[in-house]
Amino acid sequence: MNKFFKSKVFVFAICVAFLSTMLAHFALYNAQNTQQANAFATQTTSLQVKVVDLDGTPIKQAKVFVAETQQTFYTDLHGYTTIMHVPFVDTPLCKVTDGEFSFVNLAITCDGFKDVVLFNCVVFKNRTRQGPVVMMFDKNQTNAPFVAITEVPPDKWTKEFLQKIKECY
Repeated sequence: MNKFFKSKVFVFAICVAFLSTMLAHFALYNAQNTQQANAFATQTTSLQVKVVDLDGTPIKQAKVFVAETQQTFYTDLHGYTTIMHVPFVDTPLCKVTDGEFSFVNLAITCDGFKDVVLFNCVVFKNRTRQGPVVMMFDKNQTNAPFVAITEVPPDKWTKEFLQKIKECY
């Protein structure tokens, strides 16, 4: 065999070994992430959303999409969704204090109204949250393409968090 051919075979063998190692690491990483996601999915809590217009009139047949579960729920004639079971994830933010809450993200749409995105919708461990009440703008009332809302943690948690910060510094 000539020297050129031997070097090509050697490079090919190194590439195969490298790719095999990368695929094995990827498979292990994927298995760990799947296991972690399944652990998160075992804890759930519940939420019921009410959707109204700016006058407080309930909006029937509004779609409420839960990003974490990829599920869509519809409001009834009183503007309420059914009780939605959503994941409860212990996040580092919640562990700073005795916070027994988590977050989910919602997208609310309905014909004739501007889309609403609700980030960090607070949900509580072992109890159903009745609310939030989401107000939707008539499509003709604003030029905004959508409305984005971000909820903050409960007041009790925020006060405890600020107190801990003051104690540390």
